[in-house]
Amino acid sequence: MRTGTQFFPTLWADDVLLPLTEYFNVEENFLDDSHYMTELFDIYTMDDDMFATVIGPNVMAAYLNMDMLEAAGLEYPAETWTYDDWVAMAQAMTGGEGIDRTFGSTNAYWWMVWQVQLWARGGDLFDQVYDPTTCTLDSEAMVATCRWHQDLVHTHKVAPTAGEAAGFEGGWNSGRIGMEVTGTWAVNARRKIDAFNWDLAHLPQDMHQATSHLAGGIVIPKTARNPDAAWSHAAYHIKDRAQEMYAMDGLNAPIMLKWSNSPTFLELEGAPPRHKIRVDAMSYSRNRDFYFAQWTEVRNKAFNPEMDKLMTGEQTPEDTARNMAQKAQEILDG
Repeated sequence: MRTGTQFFPTLWADDVLLPLTEYFNVEENFLDDSHYMTELFDIYTMDDDMFATVIGPNVMAAYLNMDMLEAAGLEYPAETWTYDDWVAMAQAMTGGEGIDRTFGSTNAYWWMVWQVQLWARGGDLFDQVYDPTTCTLDSEAMVATCRWHQDLVHTHKVAPTAGEAAGFEGGWNSGRIGMEVTGTWAVNARRKIDAFNWDLAHLPQDMHQATSHLAGGIVIPKTARNPDAAWSHAAYHIKDRAQEMYAMDGLNAPIMLKWSNSPTFLELEGAPPRHKIRVDAMSYSRNRDFYFAQWTEVRNKAFNPEMDKLMTGEQTPEDTARNMAQKAQEILDG
């Protein structure tokens, strides 16, 4: 059964998953970090028990319209570029009127987008990853992150308002928006783009460089009639033949290093020149998720509505950070 990290804490708390540690221990190389991105197994590990095999990761990255960069006289950004550099580049790519209107940046502000910038600024969402007790969003780092996103639209005017965005069918894919932060899962659809040249870039830095990753897992219910057969299926997904197929597909970077670093994956038809960023960014990435039963509820009820108010200009960055922290804390305290 395939699952995601957003569902795993609840499945684990309900005690419906079969621990797989003993199966992992008898497999050759599964726990060898010279063969696999073994840190991904930690996503599905609780109380020292492993509960899933993992196909491979996606990370948050920057997507660049290289034609727009060139037209604005901009060069591909250095790996040390900052969020201030993002704004300056976006300003250079913004202009025109009507159907010729271009923006330097999307207005994306969903939680995985602001989360990575918050981490880069030295902040965090909670006091700990597992069973957090305190939401820590009422911080200067979160206020600065909120202000940056709001200013893109309302001060710098380098990203469209919600109303303006409606005129850009396909969003960044329209070819009229210079940069976007989103997950590398989008590469698989975007490698079919032939209307403009594009590339990936590492995310900008602030205090340090930060990004997040996620990865689907193959778990086994405790009710499985034949656990050994179920394990054979789960293990197949991270063995050589299946990993080759995942490399050829391109939706995830393969967890097996042989295939994630192979020409089969890195040189996929239509893949961007710097496709390897999908793999290299794992060196500074961290798991996007937190492990408590109300994690989805917090995002839907505490985070998203407050960010909506921020981005329409109804709410200040200070109030947004404070309200998010307060509402998340109320859910945590139950």
